[in-house]
Amino acid sequence: MANQNTSPKALDEQAAALASPKAKAGKKTSPKGGKKESPKEAPKPKKELGKTEMAILETLAKRGRLTRNGIAEKAGYSNSVAVYQQVGWPDEAKRREWEAEHDRKTLLTRGFVREHEVDVDGKKETLVELTAAGRKALERSK
Repeated sequence: MANQNTSPKALDEQAAALASPKAKAGKKTSPKGGKKESPKEAPKPKKELGKTEMAILETLAKRGRLTRNGIAEKAGYSNSVAVYQQVGWPDEAKRREWEAEHDRKTLLTRGFVREHEVDVDGKKETLVELTAAGRKALERSK
């Protein structure tokens, strides 16, 4: 028979270990009160693209260059706010400020899209275009 310590002090330590919140939360304990970690599950890999980002990149892949409002319309969004947040603002300072505030990078910063300014009837329009890196990211996320 195994040599077990049955002194009152040892029994109190074992009881305290079993009553601890960690023991109740699924932690295994040894007979002497030492704690053993239960096996940890591997974290799920984080997706490279979110749902809105995928919709934007898929729209650009199908339609080519579009304005941010055009992306919102073709991707089925009622306004362009989500597109500005995901693609990023044309003003780099505003885009960097938003990224710092929300602790995430936009598609422009990540190099998945790029901007082109064109002249349409004397008015400058900014078009957004999918890059090769954006195509690869889209394929990996499908």
